[in-house]
Amino acid sequence: MLVAVGISTFLTSLDNTVINVALPSVAGTLGASLSGLEWVSASYLLGFGAVLMVGGAVADRFGRRRTLLVGLV
Repeated sequence: MLVAVGISTFLTSLDNTVINVALPSVAGTLGASLSGLEWVSASYLLGFGAVLMVGGAVADRFGRRRTLLVGLV
């Protein structure tokens, strides 16, 4: 279980890094200002938070371990 939690934490950190690395490319392609990039980042985090909340509800219903392992697969 510790390995599964470690992998999921790594994937969450990697996901955060990917969005931060992509922001300069988004700014160059779309010509977005700094406030526009803040909107992009906030929109992504809002969607990510919503998915985490749904995942938590699913985990409460079907079991945390099973949900985590299915999500990692």
